[in-house]
Amino acid sequence: MKSIRAYLLTRLLGGAVAVLAVTGSAVFFFVQRSLEAQFDQNLVDRVRGFASILFQVEDEVQFEFSQELMPDYAPGDLAAFFELQFTDGRVLERSESLEAIEGAAIALPGEPSREPMHWSATLPDGRKGRCVAQIIEVHHVYPEEGPDRPAAAQLLVTVARGREELVATGEALFWTCALVCLLLLGLLATLAWHAVRWGLEPAKRLAKALDGIQVECLPPGLDLGNLPRELEPVAKT
Repeated sequence: MKSIRAYLLTRLLGGAVAVLAVTGSAVFFFVQRSLEAQFDQNLVDRVRGFASILFQVEDEVQFEFSQELMPDYAPGDLAAFFELQFTDGRVLERSESLEAIEGAAIALPGEPSREPMHWSATLPDGRKGRCVAQIIEVHHVYPEEGPDRPAAAQLLVTVARGREELVATGEALFWTCALVCLLLLGLLATLAWHAVRWGLEPAKRLAKALDGIQVECLPPGLDLGNLPRELEPVAKT
């Protein structure tokens, strides 16, 4: 028959494992979703950054892009990509990383709008990535007002980045959660072992006293000191 100590320890540790597994999983998925939301927000911020360096003078749209200030879009193993095109399909500008790949394009999964559209896709260089596309209105510089002022140009801005950083952060988060859960489980196991040992000490004293009793001369009771309420009737029998 399984001992009471083993029974209690397995139940306590089983419950602790279940609670830690659920809690750890919840924390991991919550933080992972937050990281993914931050990653997507970074893509939106990049679109806004491009919008801030686009200007329209009469009918001409000017794009003041500097590769030195935005080295992410240069060709390389971890390059990001962007494409700016008018809503009629004419291309205004593409990143050097995109131009360096023959026939490369960032395919949209649906109809773009003024709201950011996010999706996961394989990047032109074969890596897994996240993309965003949004239609923006170019800031008019001249003329500011008047009948000769042409309509503001509408541009579709598409930005894509690899998921390497996000995946690496997710893996680090997973192993951190796993390590913390294991450490907590070890601590709980130690505390449970000592608690069960301390809790069963009166039962051990009672068992030892009962082993020493001769059937021929039963005592009126057993003096075992302080006992739990549940064991007092046994000691007085």
